[in-house]
Amino acid sequence: MKKGFTLIELLIVIAIIGILAVAFLPSLLGAPAKGRDATRVEQVSKIQTFMISTALTNPAKLPRSSCISAKDTNVLNVSEFIKASLADFGGVFPSDPKTVDNTAGGGALPGCFGDYAGYGYLKFEGIKGYRAGVFAVVEGEDKANILCSGIAPTKVPVLTPGKVVGIDPANGVYGCYLALIQ
Repeated sequence: MKKGFTLIELLIVIAIIGILAVAFLPSLLGAPAKGRDATRVEQVSKIQTFMISTALTNPAKLPRSSCISAKDTNVLNVSEFIKASLADFGGVFPSDPKTVDNTAGGGALPGCFGDYAGYGYLKFEGIKGYRAGVFAVVEGEDKANILCSGIAPTKVPVLTPGKVVGIDPANGVYGCYLALIQ
């Protein structure tokens, strides 16, 4: 009697390996980062819409430039501005999906720039056409539309939809998704 595997046994093993490969392939291809970036873009769009409606009804109410973090206490801060209408954000303060605590708005990392630092709001000074911008540091090149270093209060932002050239997080060059407010 010969010892070995039957064709059925080999096919079952190959099928199990195939199922496991399909289950783990998305995580290997960056699906979690893409999901976090999609959340960031969605939150930036929500904040942008909120800011535009305020700019149309009461432009003087727009907050000063700052990072968006619920821990800030300055009344002129964008954080207080958002917290005053938290229902518009589903009752949850918008914070970066890579942070630990994003339920009470205490999860945003300090600083507007840096390694996935959360959301930022910037008023432009003396630039015609745009009042402000809301931005988030993104992980993937496909969601970035500007280098984070290209966002400055006195610099006209040049958006590049698609793949932004020069992103290199290892050397401190990050890609951002910037939504402009007129």
